[in-house]
Amino acid sequence: MRRRHRHLVRNIVACSLLQAFACLAHANVPDGFRGMKWGDPVTRLPNAIAVSNPPGCYGNRREELRLGEAQLFGVLYCFESDRLVRVELRSATGEDNLKAFEEAVTTVFGAPLPPEPGVSRNVRQFTPRDAAVGVTLIREVLGVHKYLLVLESRRTRDSAGEEQGEAKKDFGF
Repeated sequence: MRRRHRHLVRNIVACSLLQAFACLAHANVPDGFRGMKWGDPVTRLPNAIAVSNPPGCYGNRREELRLGEAQLFGVLYCFESDRLVRVELRSATGEDNLKAFEEAVTTVFGAPLPPEPGVSRNVRQFTPRDAAVGVTLIREVLGVHKYLLVLESRRTRDSAGEEQGEAKKDFGF
C-alpha cells in the first residue's frame, strides 16, 4: 500500500510539473536542462562520464532516467569547444513507454509544427528554425523502436550575451 501511495504522489507531482512547464514552453526559451545551461563547460556537469559515441558527449552517472512517466535509456550532454550545445534524451523501448515519452514531450513543448515538405514523418520539430533552441523528436525505427529527443542551442556566442536579460526557463523535466 505504501509503495502504491508513493507511486501515486510521484505521478501527481510529475504531471503538475509537466503542466507548469507546458504553460511556459512557448513563452520562454529553455536555457538549459537539469541545472546545466547552454554554454556551460563540462566541468559543471555533476558525475560526468565521457561516452565514445557521439564524440564530445557525456553522461551523468546519477542521472534520473525518467521523463514524466516514461523510462529513459540515457541522457547525453554534448559539448563543442567545452561548451554545452546539445542534450539528447533516449527513450527506453516498449510501446507503452514510447507513448508516455511522446506524451511528456508534447505536454512540455506543445504540438509539433506542421512537417516541412520532404522531411521524414519520423522527425518532428517543436520549434521554428529561427528559435534560439531547437527541439526535435526523432522516432528511430531501425532495429529497436525508440525515441530520441534533441534539445540544441542555436545561439551564436555573440547572441548568447545579448539574451542575458530575457526570462528563460530550464526545462529539467
